[in-house]
Amino acid sequence: MKLSAETRFAGRILCELDRAGCESLLSAGSLAGLAGVSVKFAERILVRLRRAGLVESLRGAGGGYRLIGSLDDISLGDVVRIMEGGVVLDVCCGQKANDCPRQPDKCATRRILRVLSEKLMGKLNSVSMEHFLREERRCSDT
Repeated sequence: MKLSAETRFAGRILCELDRAGCESLLSAGSLAGLAGVSVKFAERILVRLRRAGLVESLRGAGGGYRLIGSLDDISLGDVVRIMEGGVVLDVCCGQKANDCPRQPDKCATRRILRVLSEKLMGKLNSVSMEHFLREERRCSDT
């Protein structure tokens, strides 16, 4: 499984919003510059984060985006769910599972991959975005 660029940059954007604080608004352009992506790409990510209730946006000349709540309350698993739809190790574990000609109760591969997907999501759910931010700071200090 490989996380998409949107998921990786969603984490960075959330961290940048946290650094700015809940009183500050950052434009999509500012966030794009801080995260190192195009404005259009940042806007796509921000729309999904807003729909999920992690960020809010205010329109107008002084508008922008800000984080709702704390990074302690957002897990890496939340971000993966929002951006990827969750962890799917194979097509037989995802939305197209019924497309498989094999019967689910007679397929060891499907059972094993489902268990692994659940365990991976459990691990991702155990890592807060605050922890992610601390690790990012530690890496940039070296």
